[in-house]
Amino acid sequence: MNVCFILNEYSLHNSVVGHYIAARPMDQVSLIKVKLVLKGKDRVRTASAVLPKLPKRFVAGKFVELLIVLMITVVPKILSRGAIFRRLSRIAARHRLPFHVTEHVSDSATLEFISAQSPDVIVTLVHQIIPRIIIKSARLGVVNIHPGLIPGVSGDPAVFLGVERGLWRVRGNAPLDRR
Repeated sequence: MNVCFILNEYSLHNSVVGHYIAARPMDQVSLIKVKLVLKGKDRVRTASAVLPKLPKRFVAGKFVELLIVLMITVVPKILSRGAIFRRLSRIAARHRLPFHVTEHVSDSATLEFISAQSPDVIVTLVHQIIPRIIIKSARLGVVNIHPGLIPGVSGDPAVFLGVERGLWRVRGNAPLDRR
């Protein structure tokens, strides 16, 4: 299967990619790292305090059970986080995976990269709205994995509820990603 991961570089997301590659060594995998600019004191605190400290093995194991072919998520620009943000490029280099870095999932270079990969499935872990062209580009569709309870509960409280109650996954479609 041809899998394209589009993700930000949280340690949790890196673990998901690493576990996926280990569990599905025959899949063709490509990576897109999307930069995420977290603005405001609360967002930085939430991202640095919650996401990297989730029980990575448990969550990554659950992700691997749910993944089919492609993941999409976004990479934060927090300089003090250091090595956590460099690990994704090392995973790509170690496994000789196609790798692309972008700030927006909808920019033309990213769309061309996704098109060139011809993904069967896209799995998203992003803080950006996924455009319809990406949703339609995967033969089997898009699966969105989110630590919150979207679309019913949004914002920072959704992340904490998601940690408490478990992960939320939905099939991606254009109406879902519109507010």
